[in-house]
Amino acid sequence: MNSLFENKNIFIALTYRCNANCKKCMTRFHKNRNIEMPVSLIDTIAGKLSRHHFSGLISVGSGEPLLYPHFEYFFDSVLSVNDAVSLRILSNGMAFSPDLSPKYFSPRCKWGITMDAFTQESLAGFQDGVQIETVKKNIREIVRQYGSECLYLNYTLHNRNYNEIREFCAFATDLGISEIYATELKVYDGFEERLQPYRLSYNPEVCQALSQASELLEENGISDAGIKIKASSEKSGCFMENGASPIIDVDGSVAFCSGHEDALVGNIMDVYIERLWKNAADRLAQNPEGWCQFCHARPLNNGCYNLPGSISREALLQNLKLERNAND
Repeated sequence: MNSLFENKNIFIALTYRCNANCKKCMTRFHKNRNIEMPVSLIDTIAGKLSRHHFSGLISVGSGEPLLYPHFEYFFDSVLSVNDAVSLRILSNGMAFSPDLSPKYFSPRCKWGITMDAFTQESLAGFQDGVQIETVKKNIREIVRQYGSECLYLNYTLHNRNYNEIREFCAFATDLGISEIYATELKVYDGFEERLQPYRLSYNPEVCQALSQASELLEENGISDAGIKIKASSEKSGCFMENGASPIIDVDGSVAFCSGHEDALVGNIMDVYIERLWKNAADRLAQNPEGWCQFCHARPLNNGCYNLPGSISREALLQNLKLERNAND
């Protein structure tokens, strides 16, 4: 098992603040709601990356990174570690403005923009706070100024937007964006009632829409995989397949599995975090069955997903009830 900083991929959450309110998202119920990473923690992370000669990819997500007030400081700090460090930053595109500093579009930084629909009509009631035409305008302007290699696009597939998948692909190919994904909507346990109308049904119409999208991509010379449709039932970043990659939360907590962010190894501030990481990962590698049984990156029998242990189902349902009452 690699030591913590020998991994080629590290995920960092800078903030849980967001400019959108998504019906699918559990971030607003997270124990660290609106908490942001302090500058002192950025210094600690950058220092440890430097001392361990980290050379790999740092992915940034969870909340909207561009709302993080110290984003520029973080950006400069981690890229100054050495020339082998690169960034992959996930955004909903609303703050992804052409007014951003040109340095954010260097070859060492790639942006991932997730679109939950291609028209405002399909977005209504599913994702508040996002104006899809603004997102499209931002993407066009960024590509015009900096080229298409600085970003990739992901489309969240559900029953209200599958008929727009070809338009989405045409939008991407017209701009020369070749890295395109479509990910089936992931429904967490407790969200069934609110998301049932959106759950993707693989009926003939859906299959035809996906096939037409793939054909369009192939016509434009994009890989023979066409659009990479990733079903929710597929394991993502699984420890068993890809090894353990560190997840560093806003408070410095370190976890090592995308299905168990709540099962903490320790904190990046710990003097012995390297030893704690290696011991925990070695134990898991020897006997993964019990761990994987409750992974919330894999579906339950009802097709939903376990919530992280940091979020109790009871608290979630109470929050959803209060939210419904407020909207009535």
